[in-house]
Amino acid sequence: MFFPFNKLKTIDSVTSLHHGHQGLTNTFTIIIIIIIFMDLKTILDGFSESIPIKTTKNIKIIKDVLVYLLVCDRLNVFVIAPPSVGAKSSMSRFFVDIIPDRFFLISGTGSITKAGVRDRIVEVGRRKGLLFFDEVHNAPPDVKKLLYDLLQFHRVQIIKKMGFRTITSDIQVYCNILATANPIDSYWTMYGDINKMKEQIPLDQVIMRRFHLVIPVDDYNLKEFGEICSDMGKNINKEELINKIETFIKASKEIEVIQKEIPKYVVDYLMKLKENNDYLLFPVTPELKVAITELAKGTARLSTLLNPKKYKEYVEKGIVIKDEHWKFAIEFFNRTLKQYMPENIFNKYFKNL
Repeated sequence: MFFPFNKLKTIDSVTSLHHGHQGLTNTFTIIIIIIIFMDLKTILDGFSESIPIKTTKNIKIIKDVLVYLLVCDRLNVFVIAPPSVGAKSSMSRFFVDIIPDRFFLISGTGSITKAGVRDRIVEVGRRKGLLFFDEVHNAPPDVKKLLYDLLQFHRVQIIKKMGFRTITSDIQVYCNILATANPIDSYWTMYGDINKMKEQIPLDQVIMRRFHLVIPVDDYNLKEFGEICSDMGKNINKEELINKIETFIKASKEIEVIQKEIPKYVVDYLMKLKENNDYLLFPVTPELKVAITELAKGTARLSTLLNPKKYKEYVEKGIVIKDEHWKFAIEFFNRTLKQYMPENIFNKYFKNL
């Protein structure tokens, strides 16, 4: 295991200390949640630093969401960013080069056909890989329809000619998707102005509503540009990075996540988002419930890596989604809002959700 476990003894001691002292339970529960949050953040930060693409504020969340794409059962993410910021093509090509049998790339700018994309998607599903769909806005209409069926129904349709007969069948495909696009005119005219940004999203709303997370990325500011120009890069430990990726994938396959119910505070959070729909870049739909649930399930799986002594037990019995998993998921989703939302709007309507 490559993760630091130095705080686990603290968790164990806090747990044993409050055992039998009910009046202190809430205080120590908060302490435990804070410790777990710190350790989960360490996992995300460690993975981020392993990727030799300069980590700016905007790029960090893309690196973090890649971890969730590896540990979640069903997560579809749409990233909108100007060219050459390192959040789209560079990121996807890097991972495809590192582990070509786990990561798959389709580019909307290439000479793609519906049949070719369909066959590629079936292969991704068979290997339970991660599909990067770069510049999806440039894909032909029939390929976009294929993507819609995949996002909505987790299937692709196969049509075969048998003499005078046409036989249609559906193949179920389960894979996570990271689709990317450029804003209309390539650059955001007014990043942070939500209404202006909505006008620049180059994807049909019908398809966009099927994504669980929508993450816009701004261009570099002057300070970040200077840091990137002065960055000499670093040698990556390819073996260590592959080990990290394989560990995430292994957890996604081995650990069953048990969801007993959705807590009331999660429902209240979703309701509050719905009430303030106008301030969001994308409309709130039931897919958002799926997004928060998947993030919570992914967080639960990541938390098993913090306790290697119990990992075998988790494999045998699974792990129940707990409060700290739900709350970390909400915190992560809030980061996607803060990515583009003016601070005064976020603080007024969403900070205390």
